[in-house]
Amino acid sequence: MNRVDKLLFDQGHFESRKKAQVAIENKRVWHLRNSKQILIEKPSQQIEWQDGDSWKILPDAELKYVSRAGAKLHAALETWGFSVEGLTVLDVGLSTGGFSDCLLQKGAKFIVGIDVGQGQLHPRLKSESKLLSLEKINAKNPLSLESQEIIFAKMKTQQFDLMVFDVSFISVLQVLQAQALLLKTGGVAIILFKPQFEVGRGHHSKKGLVSDEEGLRVLQKTVTTIAEAGWDIQSTTPSVIRGEDGNQEYFIKIQKP
Repeated sequence: MNRVDKLLFDQGHFESRKKAQVAIENKRVWHLRNSKQILIEKPSQQIEWQDGDSWKILPDAELKYVSRAGAKLHAALETWGFSVEGLTVLDVGLSTGGFSDCLLQKGAKFIVGIDVGQGQLHPRLKSESKLLSLEKINAKNPLSLESQEIIFAKMKTQQFDLMVFDVSFISVLQVLQAQALLLKTGGVAIILFKPQFEVGRGHHSKKGLVSDEEGLRVLQKTVTTIAEAGWDIQSTTPSVIRGEDGNQEYFIKIQKP
């Protein structure tokens, strides 16, 4: 007997067991035997693989990108009908590259990704010619002249059409204004808003969860603060995929006047 998530990975259907698990949890995998289709209900399900068996695996946006973040952004862009075709982008909080992967697949011209960490970028994106990764960059501070010179050498400009933000363990308000100088007038910023990093102490459950009501309250407070700083608020929408801790996250779309 074999666990189905391990079997799917071992047979090369998914690049990791985690992605196999996601597909199963999203009800995208069937085991086919003797013309019968059996929906796989959970990753730990056990089956005995036999000659002639096969799989039916439906496409899933959550598996299209190198991380779940890409699927989150994909859904928001589709909801808004917002095209990134031909745009230059600053990806703040690059991490494994989920946002950048989504943007590149949707036609972004060039992306500069910055992250406070290092060595996190997914191997598939390391050789991507349209992506420049700058590591050990604290986004709370404006980019150094050295970083700006590197960007200029690649793009022949230091201003971006679009900025996307996916940061953790810090309020997005602390990084938005620091990087806004590099966004052109009329440019758009898209923020993945994570209430768990915005509400402050005393507003989480023991498991780190923020109630949806509290999340909406602090979302509105943050949107008001952004508007008071001079940004045009264009839209907010819930993320179709919750955070890994179960918190409801939101996307905020704003424009630089």
